[in-house]
Formats: sequence, structure tokens, C-alpha cells
Amino acid sequence: MRNLFVSLAILFSVTLWAENKSAESQKVVLQAKDISGDDNYLYAKGHIVLKYSKTLFLADTARYDKKRKILVVSGNVRIKNPDGSSVTTQKVILETKKNRVLFEKFFYKNKDDIWLSSKIAEKAEECYSLKDALFSSCMVDNPDWHMEFSEAKYNTKTKYIKLKDIKFYVGDTPIFYFPYLAFSTSRERSSGLLMPKLGYNSKDGFLYEQPIFLALSPSADLEFNPQVRTNRSLGLYSTLRFADSANSSGYLRVGYFEDKDDYTQENNLKNAEHYGVEASYESSDVLGSSKPDGYSDGLYANLVLFNDIDYLNLQNNSLYHLSDSHLKESKINYMLFDDKNYFGLNARYFLDANKDSNQDTLQELPSMRWHKFTDDIGIENLTYSMDIGVYNYIRNRGSESKQLELSIPIKYNTSFLDDYLKLELSEEVYLYSGYFDINDIVDDDYSTVSATHKIKLYSDTLKPYESGIHTLQWALEYAKQDHKGKGVEEYEALDNQLRKDFLTRKPFDDKITLSLSQFWHGNTLDLGALQRVSQTYYPDRDEHWGDLRHELEFSYDKWKVINSFEYSFEYQGLSEISNKIRYGDDKLYLNMEHFWRKDLADDNILSNEVAFDTKYKYNKDIKLFGSMTYDLDEKYSKKWKTGLLYNRGCWSVELSYAHDTSPVLEKDGGGSIDSDTFLVKLNLIPFGGTEIK
Repeated sequence: MRNLFVSLAILFSVTLWAENKSAESQKVVLQAKDISGDDNYLYAKGHIVLKYSKTLFLADTARYDKKRKILVVSGNVRIKNPDGSSVTTQKVILETKKNRVLFEKFFYKNKDDIWLSSKIAEKAEECYSLKDALFSSCMVDNPDWHMEFSEAKYNTKTKYIKLKDIKFYVGDTPIFYFPYLAFSTSRERSSGLLMPKLGYNSKDGFLYEQPIFLALSPSADLEFNPQVRTNRSLGLYSTLRFADSANSSGYLRVGYFEDKDDYTQENNLKNAEHYGVEASYESSDVLGSSKPDGYSDGLYANLVLFNDIDYLNLQNNSLYHLSDSHLKESKINYMLFDDKNYFGLNARYFLDANKDSNQDTLQELPSMRWHKFTDDIGIENLTYSMDIGVYNYIRNRGSESKQLELSIPIKYNTSFLDDYLKLELSEEVYLYSGYFDINDIVDDDYSTVSATHKIKLYSDTLKPYESGIHTLQWALEYAKQDHKGKGVEEYEALDNQLRKDFLTRKPFDDKITLSLSQFWHGNTLDLGALQRVSQTYYPDRDEHWGDLRHELEFSYDKWKVINSFEYSFEYQGLSEISNKIRYGDDKLYLNMEHFWRKDLADDNILSNEVAFDTKYKYNKDIKLFGSMTYDLDEKYSKKWKTGLLYNRGCWSVELSYAHDTSPVLEKDGGGSIDSDTFLVKLNLIPFGGTEIK
């Protein structure tokens, strides 16, 4: 069987038995160019492909000792494991009776590009043992960082490695020495210490936070975040994360921090203790099989309660649902729906971080809504829908309200001139009843029934050209309201704050609205344009013309320019202007915005600021970024940030410098702290990240 042609493949199998192993798991299947044997040995050489216990061996030569049950594979050996990892070695000695493997010139690499190498290695069951070895996740040739150690044990099942006498190198320079180190190379969660966070600022002093992570189960974990601020004191935050079913998950966080007396007095803080609780829960199948046939349901809840805003400021990793606004919202939303009906139960609770007390903050506890989706009445082109809402607005001090709203719109649609012209006739019955508990206001209720009549002519046309497609949409609508009960005059007589707090719909005089939208789509997708404009006309008002709204957008290649404005004919001036310019390609992203808004009635500018955001990819490793928001009237930067990200794949570092304003609760009410922050964020694969702020 010697000297066969290269194209000849000889396939045979030898069944081996080992202690506590099934015959199938120990089967060896060998394919080679040249195979021979005698009573004691089997030999193979040339393009060897060997399968053993779900592991694939590629090598130059192989020898099998039939009596001792030892297989020796040598010459450019490559091993492919079922978990996606691989081994390259010069020689492998496989003792099947002991289920042990010995390697010479061993190199192991898993699917995440983490590698181990040593001159001699041993694998017994699921564990590798190495002597005088190297470890890294960087390129094998001239790694940016690597670790040398005298002994290592790596469990391929648990993905856990234990090292002794470790030297950590950056390039060829030794940086740290550790007598012992153990960690997981898996991307799956496991208990242990996370990378610490370090920081310093002139008020709080040095910061050290050491996260402690506990993997309670495959569907739950617990993280403790004790922290020390040398000028302030100690604190602890704890976060429980869980997935209680395939359709639901949530988290719960509690925290407490107590300032030193001298820090509280020096910074004029309202409270020395800062504590709170946060929770979130989502489910896409709450009632399960208890739901009515054909219905789906869902629940979203988030909760944030605290005694002052520093409970949030002291967190190094804020939870995702919190915004930058000083008004923090807790809410519960439950919905039950099918393709015809929607039922909703909602509650919202607000905490104003600028206030010492939230006794006068308006809360919505609860509200209920039923929506009947658009459906046919039984006559062709005639449809209806329905909305019913019940709302309860409460607070301990100030006005409160209980409200009922009912809306039933009925619509008839038809078309003329081969669908070029369309007609919509609609009637909407709207009922509102509200009771207000307000001191010093004569009217403690407002109830009305209105019928809104609308006639709308509209068209939606499309015309192709050689260079692109033009779409034109226009609509002309006449709307009139009739009232039973209190109408426009009674509405205008109500207290302005009452209307702002509680009334979502404003009665209107007869009006005619013209709207126009047009789009241009270039065939090459390099050129596009969009325009939207709307104008309202009131026949019975002294000032006939309502606000003009206009939006214009151009896109060419990688550029996009957007302008929008509102113009008031009553005050003969612009009330709002927004301009944006954006550019983006593989290397550069640039976005600049300007927003201006004015209360024309009070002649007061509400907002006048510019925002800038950019990212630049200098090369495959380095990215630069920056952002800024600047108030043009107050002439100060509300916030800005600039920095760079250097990513080498096996490690990355982010350097940034930022300015921000954070709210705090002082003795006399809301206040703020301006802070300038320098951040160094280091991520070392597979150890994770740490930051110094």
C-alpha cells in the first residue's frame, strides 16, 4: 500500500475503548496518502486527515500503537476543536486509555482570537496544562501586549484560566508582576471582580469604585458597586438584572451615599444623605394563555425615586432610561390589543430635581384608554374609529383634574379623474368633560360637545423622468366646528395655566388649510430633495392668516442640508428657525445645527443655540470625535466634548476632555455644578475595561 498516487484516498476506522467512554465517542477515522501496518503498529503519512472524538487532526505523519493504545501525530499538526478553537503543534501524543494528550511546541487559539503558546502542553479531559508559556489577544508577531507565566491551567469547558508567576509586557517592556491570576476567557457571564474605576476632581477628591459581579443564574446577575470619594465619604450601589421568562426582563437598583458634614456645609447642599431606587421591567406576554383569543399584550414599567439629584450624579454608570432633563419620569404602561381594538392603562409620576419638594408637581395616576381601529361601517368607502380616555391628574398642593374624552370620527373617501383627484368627507363627534379642583378660579369644570365637519380635496401623483422621480402631494381642507356647551369664548376665558396643564384640544374657528409636499428622488440616489409647506386661513378672524410652516431638505452625495421655519402673520415675524447641515462618509461624519425660537406674544427669545458633532477616522486604528452646544444669547458653552479613540483590536484606549453642567439640590433650591472632565478609558481584551476620570 506504499507509493500510491496523490489522488488515492484510503479510508478506514479503528474502534478504541477507554474507561467511562462510549465506543462511538472514541472512534478514529483516518484518511491519508500512504498507509501501512503490522501486528503492533499502524503507520500513515502524507496529507493526513484524522477525526477523533469530534476533533479534526491534520498532519504529515501518524503512528498508532495497537497494544498500548497510543497515537502519535507529528509534522505540522493542526487540530480543529468542536467549539471553534484550534491548536497548532509539532507533535501530539494521544494516550486513549488515559484520555490524555501531550503536545510539543503548542499554540492554542480560540474563536475570539485569544491565544496561548508554550513549548510543552498537556490536555487531560477538558483541561490544558502549560509550562513557560505566553498569552495574548493581539497579533502573534510582535504583540502590543502579552503575558508570560511559569505555569497555566486552562479549562476549555468553563473557559477559565489560572496563571502563576505572571509578567505583563507592553511590547518588549515588562510593566507589572503578579504572583497569581485567574480569570475567564469566555464572553459569557461569570462571578468575580470587574475592572475598577478611578477618578479625581477638586470637590470630591480621589474616586475609587470596585464593581463586584455575581452571576446568580443563566437569567440573573447581581452587581455591587462600592465607591470611595476621599473628600466626601463612602457609598454603595447595587443592581439586580434578571430575565424571568423568554418574553420579559428587568432590573432593580438601589443606592446610598452619605457626605461628610464639612463637605455638605462647604457646598451648600440640602441633604447630606443621597439615596434612591430605580427599576425597569418589560414584558411582551404578560397574561399568557389567560388573554382573550386573538389578543396580544405588553407591559413596560420604569421607576425612579430619590431624595435628591445627587443620587444620580454619584453613579458612574447611569441606567439607560434617564434623560438629561431635571424632570425624571416614572411610568407604567400596560396594553392589550388585537387588529381591531387597543386597551391601555397608564400611570406617570414625576420628580423635579430642581425642587426641594414635589408637593406641587402634577402627576397622572392613572389614565385609561380604549381605541377602536379604523373599520368599515358597512357602506363602501365609509369608515369609522373611536377613542375613549379617562384621566386623573393629582398633586398634594395645587390644581387637580378628572377628565373624560370621547372621539368618534367618521370618514368617506372617493376619487375622480382616474384617481388624480380624491375627496374625503369627515364628521367627528368629540365630547370632553373635565372637573378642576382649583382655588380662586370661578370655573371648576369645563364640558363641551363639538362636531367637526371637514371637506378635503387632495392628490398624490408621481412622474418618472430620465434622471429621477418626482412625487407631488397636495391637500386643501375646510374645517368647521359646532359646539354644544362651552365653545371658543369660554375656552379662552379659562385660566391660562389650567389650559396648559389639562386641556389637550383647543376649540377652533372655521379654517381652510392648504398643504403641499413634493419629493425628488434621483435615479443614482446621489441627489434628493424634499419640501413641505402648510398654511391656514381663518375667514372669520380679524387676522385671517395662521402660522406658515415650511421645511426644505436637500441631499447630494454625502451631504444633507435641512431648513425649517414658522412665520406668524399676526405678529409679522418668525417664531422658529432650524438649520442643519450634515456630511458623512467612511472617514468623516459632520453635523452642525442651529435652533432659534421666540415667544412673539411676550417678545421673548426662548432658545438660540448651535450644536456641533463630528467624528473622523484618521486611520484604521485612530478615530477623533468632538461635540459642542453653545448658547448664542448667554454666550457660554452648555456642554462640549473632544477626544480620540485608539483601537488596536486586542486593546483600545479612549482619551476625552469634556465640559458639562450637572444639577444639584442646594439649601435654597435647585442649583448646578460646572465640571471639566478628563477621561481615560482602557479596554484590554479579554479582561474588560476600566476608566480614570
